Order: sequence, then structure tokens, then C-alpha cells
Amino acid sequence: MPYQPGQSGNPTGRPPNPRALSRLIEKALNRTVPLGDKRIARKRVMANLLAEAVSTGKVTFPDGREMVFHPDEWESLVFRLLTHVEGSAPVDVNVRGSLLLIWDIPVPHPDESQS
Repeated sequence: MPYQPGQSGNPTGRPPNPRALSRLIEKALNRTVPLGDKRIARKRVMANLLAEAVSTGKVTFPDGREMVFHPDEWESLVFRLLTHVEGSAPVDVNVRGSLLLIWDIPVPHPDESQS
């Protein structure tokens, strides 16, 4: 059916796309980059850098540059990463205000360890 001049054929408009940026970022991170004699996905490079940062307090980029984190930056990075991965970070704040990580590591029951 024809529409009158000035009348939209889609009066409700395009539906919102709240994850448009997330999809673009995901697409970009799925691309590979040369690393040594092979290619590796950008998201794997990012994961390796994050793992290095939280475990050592510094990162070494593929081109050899290093970045060392200030302790406050490191604490923030660990907190954000744990919050993202676990849903909440297992943390407590001591009386001096510094971050104390509390790792909840499941210990097998003695009867289960020899199964």
C-alpha cells in the first residue's frame, strides 16, 4: 500500500542494537596478526598480555616494549579482571586500605583424592 508523502514506511524505526560496538570489537579481535613465524588471533595476544600483567605486574608487547604497572594500577587490573571473569572479585580491604585478594581454591575431600 502506498504511503502518503512525509509518512514513513517504518513508523517505529530501526530497532536499537545495543551490542553493535561489542560485535565490531569482537570481529577486530578475531583477526590474526603475525607473531614470529606464525599468525595468532588478536584476542589471544590480549589474553596473554592480561595474564602476564596480573601475574607479574608488567607486560611485554610483541614488539619488545615493556610496560610496568604501578601497584594501584595492578590492583585495579586484577580486580576488574576477576570481576569480569568470576562475576565478582574475591577481595577484602585491610585496615590500611590496601587490596587483599582472597583466593577461594577448592580443596578435594580426602576420600575424593584417590578415586
